[in-house]
Amino acid sequence: MKEPFSTQIPGALRARARATVKGMKTVDPSYSLSQLVTDAVRAHVAHLEQQHHQGHPWPTVAHLDVGRRPLDDDE
Repeated sequence: MKEPFSTQIPGALRARARATVKGMKTVDPSYSLSQLVTDAVRAHVAHLEQQHHQGHPWPTVAHLDVGRRPLDDDE
């Protein structure tokens, strides 16, 4: 079951993601932003689990702390 997932990303990355989805629709008309985000998050989560948690998922959490974090160079 899909659930809402909201965050903020740099504007340039948002533009690239949207352009990528539009381009992919010429290859696969059913391709969506949801698919791009799901695939990207799944791949990066697996990478982080492998790199930092012996390849195992971390325990689930009900919520994350909210609020602004310090800005980095990519924003």
